[in-house]
Amino acid sequence: MALLVGVLVGNVIEAYGAVQPIIASGYSRRFAVGLITAIAISLAGATVLGATLLSDASSNLVGGAQAVAAGAVLAVVSISIIPYAFKTVSRVVAVAVAAGFVRGYLLS
Repeated sequence: MALLVGVLVGNVIEAYGAVQPIIASGYSRRFAVGLITAIAISLAGATVLGATLLSDASSNLVGGAQAVAAGAVLAVVSISIIPYAFKTVSRVVAVAVAAGFVRGYLLS
């Protein structure tokens, strides 16, 4: 249950940020909020299913799933967030993000 609450709470700010470009693209606020809500409900369902169906799974299966998820996060960060940070925020921030990922990798 704590995992589910953590995922839902953690995604509220991200959802707010995701709604803004949808609205700026010309879609209605209602459509944007509905889309993000549907995604949030799907994510919550997947979290519950994963926690229940995989509770007795082998450590190899869980580790493989976590590796795929980590790769997806790293892909999103490298494709969209780091270029945005270089272009809009500052090179120092972008380098700090990249260094943080390398450090996290080395610590694990």
